[in-house]
Amino acid sequence: MILPFNKLDISIKDLVLEVESGHRPSYCSDVLCDKYLTEKERGGTLKKDRLFFLADCESLPFKDKAFDYTICCQVFEHVQDLAKCCEELSRVSKKGYIETPSLFWKKLHPTRKYHRWFILLINNTLIFYNKDKCEQNSVFGKLFEIMYSNSLEYHLFFQAYRNLFKIRYEWRDRINYVVNPGEEYFRSFFLKPWGIKEYRNFYPERSFNKQAADFLGNLFSTSLLLVLRKPRECMGRVLKEYKKRTTKIDTESILFCPYCKGHIKIAAEQIKCLKCDAIFVYRNGVPDMVPENYRKRSYEKHVDYS
Repeated sequence: MILPFNKLDISIKDLVLEVESGHRPSYCSDVLCDKYLTEKERGGTLKKDRLFFLADCESLPFKDKAFDYTICCQVFEHVQDLAKCCEELSRVSKKGYIETPSLFWKKLHPTRKYHRWFILLINNTLIFYNKDKCEQNSVFGKLFEIMYSNSLEYHLFFQAYRNLFKIRYEWRDRINYVVNPGEEYFRSFFLKPWGIKEYRNFYPERSFNKQAADFLGNLFSTSLLLVLRKPRECMGRVLKEYKKRTTKIDTESILFCPYCKGHIKIAAEQIKCLKCDAIFVYRNGVPDMVPENYRKRSYEKHVDYS
């Protein structure tokens, strides 16, 4: 979750896209997209409180560099084709922010079987390794999942070593990534026991004074976030209303056909590609721009995709 004090490289004039925005989109996003209207692999009801599209992150319906900034939080662990997703985010945006649980989190919280990847950030490069290619079970079962839901001590531990558990990656121009690396250096992080050298990549040494200062800061921030769990969500909604968004977004100027990349024409009941005649319909008032859901010609019988 992006909070007001998380410093991201977003200016007040930037047009911001959030991909797979889900039930808790960032207050600083202008345009939202998600692949599903249902609560599939999601922790709550989908939010559609601003310009919203149904879209697939592996084939986005937006023109090249249509956005100044793109946010993608808690998504990559779900995606089937990560290379396509990374290339699409790099294509539609000038810069962006990715947040995802790390390998350590997945090892301690193995209950989400629909998560497909172990992920690490090494040398400013996102490294993805398929869970099916290496051991994915944990002898701890749901222990840490339960502790995360109701233990202040565990939250303190999580906050103190947040770089171990959560990946925060801000990129510019394009995303640096490797999927199922063949290079032994990267593979060893996922397949072999770690020594001190490997751990130092994610857990640098700290003096006693530094640890004490970090402990006090973490104690305050963790306690505050737990106490204000509900109020902070309300705060995000309030800040969203006060954010100076682009008041008018020329939708046709940022969209193209995700099937053939042709220009589109928006009408009251459908969106039509002027190049291949693909027809994209509205579902529950939302433009459905997922490529496999399109109708080939305007004269074809309407299909209910809900």
